[in-house]
Amino acid sequence: MKKLSLIAILTSIMIMASSAFCFADGGFDLVSSYPEDGQTNTSMENLGVKLTFSKPLSSAEAQKANADKLAIYDEDGKAIPVQILFSDDEKGLVLVLADVDEGFVAKNKSEYKLVISGDLVDNDGDVLGADKTVSFKTYNQRVNNKDNR
Repeated sequence: MKKLSLIAILTSIMIMASSAFCFADGGFDLVSSYPEDGQTNTSMENLGVKLTFSKPLSSAEAQKANADKLAIYDEDGKAIPVQILFSDDEKGLVLVLADVDEGFVAKNKSEYKLVISGDLVDNDGDVLGADKTVSFKTYNQRVNNKDNR
């Protein structure tokens, strides 16, 4: 009987200990980007980066706090004007688009770098913690327009 009681107690302890891992919060992090870091031959039209984070960051408070936490730089290190769109429908989706209304024109066969500040916050106030970058290069439009007759 003592052996059976001991087994029951140990089983209960193991279940309680493992349930903490089942409900543990995964943290706030960048899950994916498109284009991916290092990608080449990206489109010059509608230049931008689609980001997916592990947690939503679309609340009014998070959007306000994150207004200056995402930037795209050209290969000379100059910040280009951007529009940042936070999705209410898709958890963690953020679009960072070059703002053509501000006169931006993407350059042919040029490198761009998106910088995400480590101070970026999600809806719960969790901080990303470290800066992240996504570098990509536009395609050579001159080669694509070549007539191969």
